[in-house]
Amino acid sequence: MTTNLTRRTALTTLSLATFTTLSACAALPTSGPVTESQPGLSAPDPLLQTADGPADGASPEELVSAFLLACVAGFSDDFSTARQFLAGPALHSWTPESAVYVYVASSTVDVTQDTDGSVSVSAPAVGTVDHSGLLTLAEEPSDHEARFTLATNPSGQWRIIALPDGVFLSSSTFTSTFVTQRLNFLTPTRTRLVPDIRWFPRRKLATRLVNALLAGPSPWLAPGVVTAIPSGTTLGVGGIEVNEGTARVELSADLLQSSDADRLLAGAQIRSTLLQLPTVRDVDIVADQTQFPSDADSLADDGSVSQVNTYVGITPAGIVQRTQPSAFSLAISADSLSGLNPRWPLPIPRGDQSATQFVLSTNQGLMAIDSVTNQRTVISQQLTPIPAIADGYGWIWSANDTALHAYSLQGTVNAIESDWLEQGTILAMDLSAESTRMVILRHLPQTEKQSADGSQASDEASENEASNTASDEHGHEVIDVAVVIRDDSGMPTGLGPAVRIARGDFSAVTWSDDVNIAALTGDPHDTQLRVRLATVGGLSNTIDAPDDAVHIASNRLDGVLVAQDAKGDLQVRSGATWRLTVDDVTDVRYPLAVMKTN
Repeated sequence: MTTNLTRRTALTTLSLATFTTLSACAALPTSGPVTESQPGLSAPDPLLQTADGPADGASPEELVSAFLLACVAGFSDDFSTARQFLAGPALHSWTPESAVYVYVASSTVDVTQDTDGSVSVSAPAVGTVDHSGLLTLAEEPSDHEARFTLATNPSGQWRIIALPDGVFLSSSTFTSTFVTQRLNFLTPTRTRLVPDIRWFPRRKLATRLVNALLAGPSPWLAPGVVTAIPSGTTLGVGGIEVNEGTARVELSADLLQSSDADRLLAGAQIRSTLLQLPTVRDVDIVADQTQFPSDADSLADDGSVSQVNTYVGITPAGIVQRTQPSAFSLAISADSLSGLNPRWPLPIPRGDQSATQFVLSTNQGLMAIDSVTNQRTVISQQLTPIPAIADGYGWIWSANDTALHAYSLQGTVNAIESDWLEQGTILAMDLSAESTRMVILRHLPQTEKQSADGSQASDEASENEASNTASDEHGHEVIDVAVVIRDDSGMPTGLGPAVRIARGDFSAVTWSDDVNIAALTGDPHDTQLRVRLATVGGLSNTIDAPDDAVHIASNRLDGVLVAQDAKGDLQVRSGATWRLTVDDVTDVRYPLAVMKTN
């Protein structure tokens, strides 16, 4: 070794595995122990974290170890301490927030000197957050390895002169430093908000939120949503200032080119996104000294999206609708259903909100029945064991094995295709409240363990994953979410890329609110069933399910779940407990409300 520049290099390769200790309950949405996530909530700024700069005489391994600690404090001091460990081009080229690599909190980071004299870092990785705040979690555990190039400075002290972008954070530090927030985009009809969950450091949160919103939706969501914010719009010189509860947002002049209607919608997107912050009670938007409205009332996620207090089911009397907590109205009598063996009834939304047509599965195929005239219309002669969905645009979705179709009452049939749907058998599906995002539960054969992007996943699973999945010779279930792609008329034409939500043993799935999926887990003969609650783009937790539960449903808005057992008893969970409500009602469903058009 000499005092001249002596290179020490190491390789960085990152892979993703399972969160095992995030908080009191910790985990990854696909397997293992679980953790709780609350999108849209913002905790107060964490305590300021500090770290020491480089110590005189530190060895390469000691210097890199201290650098990793300084990176943890970087979200408090803008990485000023961490940059003291760097020299040469790395001092200015390193971009720490381009990627955050999360490793298991209960493990240690291994810092070693390689045989070629380089310094490498290794830790069991569980996830990564990119520069836009998108969190990617892994289905398979693997190590995250990094290599650094070091050299001595004129004083003979080691410094890092080349390193990969990004930083390492333990899972516990990550969940205390970062917070989940939603960016709000628009349905294709430009009448409803669609949330896009991201993870951001708590500091400078308002600026991070607006910059991410201006950059557009996540790649998986982009094919099926729109934004009223003109492309190229940036924050102005004044940026964002929050004073006495009012956030003043200064934007570039691009917004001036928009129509009055689009300015109103853009303001609603920005306002609803910023009002998540506890320090913000009002929003003022300015572009080139011109103030624009930011009223979000017309796009509020209220009960008009779904009939919150009304579900549909089957009793010995026929198809009923619940109109009060313990009151039902008869929609179609049992006599009108004679010989059909009906299952899974659901109103077909209409523009006047007075649905008289019901879609249901029968022994003659998928059928629509008018509750006033009793007229029957066969939509498809295929038997449909999977409950059909009547979306807010008047289209009826039906699945059979690997095929997914959308039907209109006028006889149009449209095959819904996507590359990722080609593997496995569809077991259940549900649409989000605004009919924009689809969740699909599929069974994958053991030989086709595919990740959401279609790439082959390793057959080697962690001990935690093996104990939480049904990856035996019969295969296993996966839950994916994708955006619905529609034409200008609202007709569904396809599904976008899939986001993997969970993998394991599941029997039913539903949206529980606008960002969370609820899935019934376990074998019905197990002594304790559970419900997995997973945030799309976030983490997950589990709760106990009622004994013998075979089906779950939700209004898709407020997280209230209804569980049904084989006898037809219904239990409702609101808060922390399940309570018995009614009996002799089966095939419970919540309808979707019609989507307004401008």
